[in-house]
Amino acid sequence: MPVLVSELPMESAERPSVSIVTLGCKVNQSESDAYAQRFNDAGFALVPAEEPADVCVINTCTVTNVGDQKSRQVIQRLHRANPDALLAVTGCYAAVAPQQVESLTGADVVAGLAQKDELVALVSQRLAERGVRVPPRRWQSEQRDQSDSSLIRAVPRTRLNVKVQDGCNDFCTYCIVPFARGRARSVPAEDVIRQIRRAEEEGYQEVVLTGVNMTTYGAESGTSFGALLEGILNATSVKRLRLSSIEPFKFDPAWLDLWSSERLCRHLHLPLQSGCDATLLRMRRRYDSCAYGELIAKIRSRIPDMAVWTDVIAGFPGETEQEFERSLTFIEAMRFAGIHVFRFSPRSGTRAANMPGRVPERIRKERSERLLSLSQQGKRAFAARLVGTTASVLWEDTQGGLTDNYVRVRANGIPNTLGSVLITGLAEDGAEGVATHD
Repeated sequence: MPVLVSELPMESAERPSVSIVTLGCKVNQSESDAYAQRFNDAGFALVPAEEPADVCVINTCTVTNVGDQKSRQVIQRLHRANPDALLAVTGCYAAVAPQQVESLTGADVVAGLAQKDELVALVSQRLAERGVRVPPRRWQSEQRDQSDSSLIRAVPRTRLNVKVQDGCNDFCTYCIVPFARGRARSVPAEDVIRQIRRAEEEGYQEVVLTGVNMTTYGAESGTSFGALLEGILNATSVKRLRLSSIEPFKFDPAWLDLWSSERLCRHLHLPLQSGCDATLLRMRRRYDSCAYGELIAKIRSRIPDMAVWTDVIAGFPGETEQEFERSLTFIEAMRFAGIHVFRFSPRSGTRAANMPGRVPERIRKERSERLLSLSQQGKRAFAARLVGTTASVLWEDTQGGLTDNYVRVRANGIPNTLGSVLITGLAEDGAEGVATHD
């Protein structure tokens, strides 16, 4: 589902309007929040995507060919709804296939890898060519003090995604991301801390650190992801700090010492992709099942209540029935708290797209369903461990929220507040409980 703008600053008749739609991952979400801030600071008024706007921005995904198709459909739908709007396309699809985006969608601005940081300037230039008034610099400077103290985001959430790293150097055979986002690079620690402090001032209770390959953080400057985490914990007071997906083969067990802080959520998402070594080799993953299992054992020996989630690809080229069963057996043994299952879809431009041994769609579907069933079992088993205990919940709405170890709890509370909940039983999508008063 695309994410639509829905929490917006006050509009002004003098300000050109812009809507932002986001597809794809948490990195894209964090970048859309950055675009929202930049457009606001430049004098634009943000409006919901369903309303008329001078500019429609679409932040696209390109993980699979299906992702490209979904991006095109959203772009075309917005173009039909806003035929007079300037159409600006950015994100990974724009990065890997800019000419295709322009020819198939009629986009006015296509901001790929090299241009995405200049998106606001490119849009402003095209608007000026159309005769649309862009606020003068004097008006912008008068507003700057207000915008600097007000965090504008592309969609309201009880948690804020903060990008700490971008790009990847690993080139797994199924992945287009290194081509879409370029080489690994890090956001300076002082910029990350500044964003988190700003989020604290805005009242956010939780910040999610996100990146394409966060374990590479600081490689170009001689620091590390662990040093970044320690610096954030020391320099900020945000009540919850959560990590998005992080690669297992560069995860340093020494970082586990940092979880002595209760502010660091007991939740790790460590992509496995397959539990069969032969399949991992074809994927060009940089570990085997034994190394992965040893890492999970170290994590659980230090932090028993850590929720470990993972990603698995069903039906990778060459995956025989024996390989799948071997993978399934390993995954069962890992007792994951949840699994994101991806049915293999060939992505043009990757090595896997041309690999022999394509698994028939029917079999890919069957394997993905077995993995999804295993995921549901894992979620329920992990949630059952909380029954009878009291957990801290961040309410997302009046009827529920998330524990730090990523169990969804149904209970009555006040949105964007943290509170204690006595877990009384299981629910279809997690657990249920009763709010207590500390």
